[in-house]
Formats: sequence, C-alpha cells, structure tokens
Amino acid sequence: MRKLTVAFASLGIALALPVSAATLSDATYDTAGILPDSPLSFFDQTLDSLSIFFSFTTESKIETTLAVSEERAAESAVMSSEGNVEASVAAADDSLALIDSAVKLASTADTTEESTAWTALVTESTTVSTTLLEEGLAAAPETTTVELQTSVEPIITAMAEAPKAITTTTTTTTTASCSTSTFDTCVKTNGCTEDTSKTCFVACPPRVVTCEDPKSGKTCHVPDTACVNECLAKIVGCADKCLAEANCEASQVDSAALKVLSPAEVQNAFQLQLQNLNTLSQ
Repeated sequence: MRKLTVAFASLGIALALPVSAATLSDATYDTAGILPDSPLSFFDQTLDSLSIFFSFTTESKIETTLAVSEERAAESAVMSSEGNVEASVAAADDSLALIDSAVKLASTADTTEESTAWTALVTESTTVSTTLLEEGLAAAPETTTVELQTSVEPIITAMAEAPKAITTTTTTTTTASCSTSTFDTCVKTNGCTEDTSKTCFVACPPRVVTCEDPKSGKTCHVPDTACVNECLAKIVGCADKCLAEANCEASQVDSAALKVLSPAEVQNAFQLQLQNLNTLSQ
C-alpha cells in the first residue's frame, strides 16, 4: 500500500530505499510499495489484502486487486534492477496471482456491460504489469539477466494470456437476500469476534532480536510478523466465510469483527508495533 510510506515516515522510521537504477523510470519506483527485502514489507502486504477485502463492490474489488498487482510488478522490477532474483520472482508471482483473482471476479459479471467494462480494466492493468516486469528485466545486472529471464518471462507470458480466461456469458439469476442473523451466528460460532481480533497484537508481542548494529550487545524489538499474519488471516478468512454463507456484502452487516479489521484500525495497531521496530535497548 503506497500510502504507508508516508505513515511510516511520520513515525520517524527510516526506510531503506534502493539506489535509483538509470534504466528504471521514476514512475516505477513510485508505483512500488515497500520493497520485498524490507522488514516492513509484511505490513504493506497485509494492509493491501485488507483493502481488497474491504472493497464493497465487485468493481471496486477488481480495481483494488489490479492496483496491488501493479504495485507488486513494480516491486519485482526494482528487485530485478538490484539483482535480487528470489525477491523479484516472488513479487512477480504475487502480481500474477492477483491478476488471476481479478479475472475470476470479472467473470462474475451479471450483464454484458459489466463484463465489457471489467474485462477492459483487467486487460489495461495487465498491460501495465507486464510492462513493469519487462522494464525490470531490461534493468537487471548482467550477472542475473539469464536467471531472471528464465524465471520471470514465463510469468509475463501467463499475465498476457490471463484476460482471455474471463468468461463473458452472463445469466440472470435470483439472488437470496442477505441474512444478517446468519452472519452474526456464523461470526460467533467461528470465533471471528471483536475480542479475538483485538488480541492479535496482544498475543503476538514484538520479538527481541540482535540488531544489525555496529555496537555489540544491542537488541532490537521487531514485530512477530508470522504470528500476527496467522492471527489476522484467520479472522479475515472467518469473516469472508461468514459473508458468503449469509449472502451478504461487508457493507450490509454490522459486525465487531469487520469494524476492528478496518484498514484504519489495523494501521493504528501496526503503528504501535512499529514504534518499537528500531528501538535499541541495553
């Protein structure tokens, strides 16, 4: 999520930015989020996932998913330019997976007009993502060019083909109405409640690690990203399951779980942990 860079900067946290590669455009760096080799990349990815989850219409969900896909493609390009093959390929794979998700969403159109519009969105964004990946390959150091081409070019090919998988057949169906009582029962039964979501950060306190600091004997506090990720994924998955079971959109229900998991609330919780990220203690 690109806006997070400003939020982190306001906390006084120094983000390590790459040295500009002459063959990468400024626009590519601007499109990239927090880079995959940063310890903060987890937070960026989690907030992106929540932004997609809280897009209340199919069209907005498609648009948000594609925007994140372009962000991941830009991150892959930057990693390619720095010769970081593993991070570049991982970001490119994430970008393709997001495009595949957008394709599935676009295939749920109820009308020909929707299908045409959503297909255009996917096609245009896919072109942007493939262009970013190709730019990254062109900027890669000579020592990693062959390895990157072998790994990333098949992803570029798959991206280019992805929009063709959108189904354009639309049918008129009778949709059952949203059952808020079913949703509330599901939330309580499956444990995605306000208390559970609030304890994600309490249950996953920062880990104490040895700092990468020239002064020996120093320690740093870093968020236990794996623990928080697992906790949040469980709650988001639970809420998503309950929405589907009740045939509801997130905007139709009043749930503590959804309120606590709003991007603003999660960002606030992350910021509290980030305040300790670079804190040194004797």
